[in-house]
Amino acid sequence: MRTERFLAIGPVSDQSLRLYNFGICTLHFAAMIFTIVELAMNHDWKIPVVTSFINWKQTNTTSEEGCGEGNCYVTNDFANFSNSTPDISMLGLVLAFHAVSFIWQFLTLFDNPVNSFYRRERLKNRNGLRWLEYAISAPLMMVVIACVLGEVDVSVYALLAICTSVLMAFGYISEIFLVHIPESETVGLIPTRLLPNIVGWVFFLCFWSVPTFTFVVGLNRSGQKPPQDVLGYIYAIYFVMLALFGCFGVVQSVHVFSTTNCKKSKNVGKYQLIDGKTTIREKTCLDLYRYNTIEAWYSVLSLTSKVLLGVLLTFMIRTRSQTLKLEFQ
Repeated sequence: MRTERFLAIGPVSDQSLRLYNFGICTLHFAAMIFTIVELAMNHDWKIPVVTSFINWKQTNTTSEEGCGEGNCYVTNDFANFSNSTPDISMLGLVLAFHAVSFIWQFLTLFDNPVNSFYRRERLKNRNGLRWLEYAISAPLMMVVIACVLGEVDVSVYALLAICTSVLMAFGYISEIFLVHIPESETVGLIPTRLLPNIVGWVFFLCFWSVPTFTFVVGLNRSGQKPPQDVLGYIYAIYFVMLALFGCFGVVQSVHVFSTTNCKKSKNVGKYQLIDGKTTIREKTCLDLYRYNTIEAWYSVLSLTSKVLLGVLLTFMIRTRSQTLKLEFQ
């Protein structure tokens, strides 16, 4: 099955891909302006920087033995760093991940060292710069999602951010394997080319279980459920983001499996190189137009997920403010 038929787009030429990048860059910039206006109108929701720890306490506070003679017990407690550390701005994170994506898309629009490297990478059927951008912007998105789902521990935010960056690394490793690992090489019954994609899916499901668990516990153990209109936005953010994050994996799975299983064509194709000259080489499963199609889909998914997360969060914050003043005490 040809990738572009399955995805119902393309094949995408370099010129078409540049138009995609221009439109996506423009929309990221518009989203940044919208977020800045919301921040200026003080529509933000700030999360205090806290972490949980085991607090050792004395049973007999007058004893000079400390914890000797069984004089101690432990409790769960939270350390709040609000006095020394700025609170986490939810819309500030939205502005940050849009800015990272805008800078990346902007640099692909004109001649510069980054764009030259980007074009050389695509000729090799990979794009390390895109995965680097995702390794910065996707963790910021994950922190916002975790905040919305009720996670309050800054240590968990950090671990989720790191896990998201590692997941992006699996994405790039998968592209490297497609180019450099022979189709015939296997680990047991599994083609070696498929390993990064399979491990990435397992990793994705594992670390998404953390905010999911927090969300379920919060709904079942909280003294009161959130207002229905606020809860509706929380559900929307959870399911929409889970689906869109998963779609990145679906696109890469289609890329990996279609490239691994397709038969090489004997056709000849023309490819425009960076210096403006045209070279001719054998057209295979790893041709430039097929990779441009994948690149376009990644860009569209990235824009869609970031815009929807920002818009849903903004409306949730507005609804929260209209319902009652929900702030951490």
